[in-house]
Amino acid sequence: MATFSAITHSRDTKSTAILEALSGALQETDPQTAMYFSGLLEIGLGDTPARQTWRQLMSFTNFFPGRGTLLEETYLEGRAKGEARGEARGEAKAILRFLEARGVSVPEEARDRIANCTDLDILNRWLDRTPRVESVHDLFTEGTEATADQGPSVRS
Repeated sequence: MATFSAITHSRDTKSTAILEALSGALQETDPQTAMYFSGLLEIGLGDTPARQTWRQLMSFTNFFPGRGTLLEETYLEGRAKGEARGEARGEAKAILRFLEARGVSVPEEARDRIANCTDLDILNRWLDRTPRVESVHDLFTEGTEATADQGPSVRS
């Protein structure tokens, strides 16, 4: 009932007091129930100042730390994927900058292939090859790695 009261009085000047009381009550209940009513309330508050107040109140509330809930797992999985995407973008940018600095021509198709690659093992392999390739084709061709003391591979 408190959730519906908060929704009903969302435009009232006393809405903050209602939201504070509801926030305290939800912290005392089980996480699943708290997440349900918290989400319902946020939707019900719509585009009101009370919604911003609710978000501020709930920004310090964590119903799932270390409990392995679906919400926590989904959050952590999304965070890890975001970090991996960021790392992949950084590797791709480094490859492209290195090739550019060496004067190796990179056609648009190859640029897209490098920029859109998300496999860190492949990107690292390409980055390792970058100092020795003569063309972008060599970057993608397996078996073009030359050891540091051999120098670049020589073609006949």
